[in-house]
Amino acid sequence: MIGFTVVRLFAIFKTYACLEGLEKKKINSLVTEYLSEYTYWLSFFKYHNIKLFLTWSESESNHIVKADAVNSLGGIAAYWQGSFLGKKEIENSVYSDIGFYYSNFSDWDFATEDWADSFVVSNTARWNMNHWIPHAVAADYALTPDHDDRWRTGGSVDQILAESELDEESLKQGVLRFIADRDQRFARMNRLLSGVRASKETDDSMES
Repeated sequence: MIGFTVVRLFAIFKTYACLEGLEKKKINSLVTEYLSEYTYWLSFFKYHNIKLFLTWSESESNHIVKADAVNSLGGIAAYWQGSFLGKKEIENSVYSDIGFYYSNFSDWDFATEDWADSFVVSNTARWNMNHWIPHAVAADYALTPDHDDRWRTGGSVDQILAESELDEESLKQGVLRFIADRDQRFARMNRLLSGVRASKETDDSMES
């Protein structure tokens, strides 16, 4: 059974070998994450001699790798999907991510240097945008509701936007700050790269 899981993953790699760019990176990332989780839970179940695994969740998918692990040891897994809340509720959610760049942006294809000179605007948490934030300097300019690492207190739409600093004036000031600080941002980025180069040169000299 263990061999079957590995063979299945290699088949996935082969199936999507023709993909390029972000799609290929995402699939490789998911497979790598799966293998890491699978190894952990396989050793966990084996060490504790667990053959029956019961769990529930509202909307997660990590039960799949746990089921695969316990099944590989001849065990049984059962999962209860609890995403149905059982009550009437009205909700309107809008998720939007905006990227600002100093070059013409077309589809997913843009130069690395353009990405380095960019920042994000999002109404979701900053960590959800990690795949779009190129480095620590850009993260300082990201406009997200968790800009101060605190929960928002709620209220009307306008109140939430204002507290999240995503209202019209806050967005304007954020864009102007990003533009005005360009030389300062580049200087910080150069210092980061200088530190990386110095560290690499030290490692190379130690190896030689």
